[in-house]
Amino acid sequence: MPFFQENKKNIEYFLSFRKDVIKSLFAIKQSEIPFDVIERDTKLPINRKKTQKTK
Repeated sequence: MPFFQENKKNIEYFLSFRKDVIKSLFAIKQSEIPFDVIERDTKLPINRKKTQKTK
């Protein structure tokens, strides 16, 4: 049984390591974006006045 327990620990470690690597890759890719998406979207001019349509 110790072999399987050791194997399970290795697999859990590998999966957590892989998840960290994937998160890091996403962070690197996001840092390559030349603008902050949230700030850009909040600064867009939005006309909130409703225009009345004439019939």
